Amino acid sequence: MPAYGEPREAAADELDAFHYSGEPRAALSSEFYGTGYPGAERDRLNLPGVDPRLRQRLYFYVNEGKGIRPESGVGAHAHRLKLRNVYDYRKDGGALWRGIGDMNARELAVIEAGYDGYYAPAFGVNQGVAVLLGRHFTPALHVGRRNDAVEYKPPVLAKNPAHYVRFPYGRSP
Repeated sequence: MPAYGEPREAAADELDAFHYSGEPRAALSSEFYGTGYPGAERDRLNLPGVDPRLRQRLYFYVNEGKGIRPESGVGAHAHRLKLRNVYDYRKDGGALWRGIGDMNARELAVIEAGYDGYYAPAFGVNQGVAVLLGRHFTPALHVGRRNDAVEYKPPVLAKNPAHYVRFPYGRSP
């Protein structure tokens, strides 16, 4: 599996990351940010005076044990790679971001510290998100379409399957 980045202090452990796009690719480029799903940060990044490096980015989902649930509109093709040099605030107690409230300033601090991007664990619906910031061209492995690409853990079922049956009018077995 392709890997990207050289780890540094306070980098996340190697992340198994998934990026979705409209077609299969052998590589991913941050220069195409904005051509896919219009995320909420687009307004923030289009403000005057925003460092142009912040407009070059790649988003990844990270499985934290409950599978990947991509947003609708991100594309059907899953690409997988290992990210090695993304900042994880848990590794240094948030020291890099301490005293910085503005998200653009936080992202610039990540770039200036030499990281390729940052990791946001437990972001959204029980999955992590990794964001590469600045100009990046990464190898990637196309692993399939949508949910075919990610294994889901089956739910833990009780020994008595009757617990999962709805009986009419409150009757029980």
